[in-house]
Amino acid sequence: MEEQVRFNDIPSFMDFLEEGGTYHIISDITRLTRGALRAHEKFDPDAFITAMQKKVGPEGTLLFPTFCYGFCSGETFDIKNTPGTVGVLGNAARVRNDFIRTSSPTHSFAVWGKYQQFFASKDYKNAFGEGSIFEDFLKMNVKVLVIDIEDTMLRMTIMHHAEQVLGVPYRLDKAFTGQYIDEQGNESTRTYSLYVRDYEADPKDKSGLLNPILRELGVAKDYFINNIRFTVVDTKQVYEIVCMDIINNDSAHLYDFNHIEK
Repeated sequence: MEEQVRFNDIPSFMDFLEEGGTYHIISDITRLTRGALRAHEKFDPDAFITAMQKKVGPEGTLLFPTFCYGFCSGETFDIKNTPGTVGVLGNAARVRNDFIRTSSPTHSFAVWGKYQQFFASKDYKNAFGEGSIFEDFLKMNVKVLVIDIEDTMLRMTIMHHAEQVLGVPYRLDKAFTGQYIDEQGNESTRTYSLYVRDYEADPKDKSGLLNPILRELGVAKDYFINNIRFTVVDTKQVYEIVCMDIINNDSAHLYDFNHIEK
């Protein structure tokens, strides 16, 4: 039977993480929180993040998504104060003094570690395509750590980078202009682009079909601590598999969509 460890100490037992590695962390901490309560502990996202920092060491880099989408509907984006909408760990990292948030009003990351300044110094105007942070992820061989999400592909944003680079027929590049408040509190009007779904094509997500393929090929590897699933995913290999599906299979494992003339 698997030995139970303290939930806040779980990162100390993540032997699948490389010291000095760069990781994009995608998470659902619902079962971590409930498991801690059952074990008469209190799950502390901040302590969990600190334990992850110790695991990858000073040469490592951690990126937690702090995505939000209000900018696309006319809301002002405040880089310091607008919360992310995609997870507790991202918001816990966002407010820490040792993390810096990247500039995108839709697809920002809270970043800590060796490459913090590299990512934080760039103003990524395009969310997914050439010149985006996801292009840098490929160049730097950033790995993805998925915490307790079985349907891995639903959260693999690198898929959208492949879609935009290759120009799929069910998405289109759209510019959004709105009010932006920077780190110094200065407000300005800025424009950022997002590769959005083309509703005329009516795309329906099928990317979950890739999950068993990724695991069979060893691109996604599952590990369990306290019966919680941790999946390490090779970003480059996912990108290559998605590209092949777009080119050779008309995106058959990604989306059902109406073929339309442009």
